[in-house]
Amino acid sequence: QRLCERVAERMEVSPHDLVAQGGRIHVRGAAERGMTFEAACALMPGPEIRATGSRAPNPDDVIFRLFGAHGVEVEVDTETGEVRVLRIVCSHDIGRPINPKLVESQQHGGAVMGLGYGLYEEAEMDRKSGVLLTPDVHQYRVPTSLETPLIEARNVEREDAFYPYSAKPVGEAPLVGVMPAVRNAIMHALGVGIDALPITPARILEALAAQRAAARTAVAKPGGARPAAEQ
Repeated sequence: QRLCERVAERMEVSPHDLVAQGGRIHVRGAAERGMTFEAACALMPGPEIRATGSRAPNPDDVIFRLFGAHGVEVEVDTETGEVRVLRIVCSHDIGRPINPKLVESQQHGGAVMGLGYGLYEEAEMDRKSGVLLTPDVHQYRVPTSLETPLIEARNVEREDAFYPYSAKPVGEAPLVGVMPAVRNAIMHALGVGIDALPITPARILEALAAQRAAARTAVAKPGGARPAAEQ
């Protein structure tokens, strides 16, 4: 509408007489009287096109939720405690994507953020002074391209009458499921559950040591049987 208003001034016609089609804005019924979108944007007084809009409020009898699932494949070095994430698969109910590439990119970014929260990022404080010991990315570890695994987005698309154009938000949802998926994958590999984040090599080694100590205690008890994992 803003572009048509500018073009209408230049063409000396009413904005309602203009049609936006095929990358051009032209007079209805006279395609030769018009200009490209690029030329129309050049008529704008500033670098941005701004407009406002409104819609009806959300209905009171409907609760809006987002649904998604994550799967993670990991390798764990039991001697060093190092975790290597090989693959992340994420799937979300996204309705109809207006910009499919942007939706996929959002999920990739959320997966990397979740990976950082789950394995690397930790704010360490000096207990005596209260000073933050990890104030920058040199000490506060975040995932880089070296830690980023293969990320696959396998989304579910469907119509949904409660969302404009059936387009659902894909904001924080791709981030939330990665951390528990990483945790559960590690538990599946080692048989121990770690409920503190980030799951650092030190925490993994501590959990393995506690697991071995518990196994030795069970064997030492009268009538104690060796755990299945050690048989």
